[in-house]
Amino acid sequence: MSKIVFSGVGHGGNDNGAVANGLREDDMNLVEALACKEVLEAHGVKNPMSRYKDEADPIDEEVREANASGATIAVDFHNNAGGGDGFEAYYSIGDDEGLKLCKCIEEEVMKIGQNSRGCKTKVGAGGKDYFAFIRDTTMTAIILEGVFLDSADKEFKDTVEKQRAYGVAVAKGILRYLGIPYKGDTNTINKPKPVPSPELSKPSKEAVDATYQVYSSGRWLPNVVNLQDYAGLYGKTVQGVYANLSKGKIRYRVHINNRWLPWVTDRQDYAGILGTNIDGLQMELIGLPGYSVKYRTYVGGGWLPWVLDLKDYAGLYGKAIEGIQVQVIKK
Repeated sequence: MSKIVFSGVGHGGNDNGAVANGLREDDMNLVEALACKEVLEAHGVKNPMSRYKDEADPIDEEVREANASGATIAVDFHNNAGGGDGFEAYYSIGDDEGLKLCKCIEEEVMKIGQNSRGCKTKVGAGGKDYFAFIRDTTMTAIILEGVFLDSADKEFKDTVEKQRAYGVAVAKGILRYLGIPYKGDTNTINKPKPVPSPELSKPSKEAVDATYQVYSSGRWLPNVVNLQDYAGLYGKTVQGVYANLSKGKIRYRVHINNRWLPWVTDRQDYAGILGTNIDGLQMELIGLPGYSVKYRTYVGGGWLPWVLDLKDYAGLYGKAIEGIQVQVIKK
């Protein structure tokens, strides 16, 4: 029988959780939980989550979903504030299994460079557990507080790549608790620079770098070069795209509201209408014979297949894009 682990994804919607130094807890929690999910499911563990995008996620709903999931353990993803330093985990009073699970995760998190404030319990009214996620769920349940956003501790998780690495560490700890051997770094989440398929990945002696960024959550996010990361935020919709190359030109267009907008070349403008979600993307190169552009989009909790030049479009009509990746390759 498949093992089931439920992941609570703290905050969401109008509740951003901790906010400091350009970081928002609700965004981070989702990135980390999705990274954990990829690893668990690659090892045959079912991993239902309380949310898969940015939406309201009240604690009573988290508890209801956890209790209905059939899971034997539940892990709630959170991050901290208050000027402290380090990881900490909470488990139910007197629950030896909860303590064991916390310790397994704590050890994996420390392996990637974070210090720990320990595995703890917190007593509330009547001597019961303080946290509803631990108190009201019917299985072994724990809460993880990964990092303090409002202190130097933020540097441990101040990029999406670092947040994903933390999610992988949590998954490794869960697998160890479940007695499932970790297969090693064989999945994409452990390799933030995704490995292209062989037919598309032959490197060029004269590499052409693609630089791109997206508008999401009311702001332009940082530029990304090639496959060093992705442009976007899991759970947040993309409403604008910019792109350019280290040589040659790239033109691109986006699909919104059942129509394709005009083509844009390089950064003469951005593609999109701010405030309107994008559900499709097309790209092609100009003045670069012998090269192609490949690109893909993140939609609804997963990456869609790569698209080459104008052979298709990247996206799903009616489903908002949450991230993109772009690379120029030699034919």
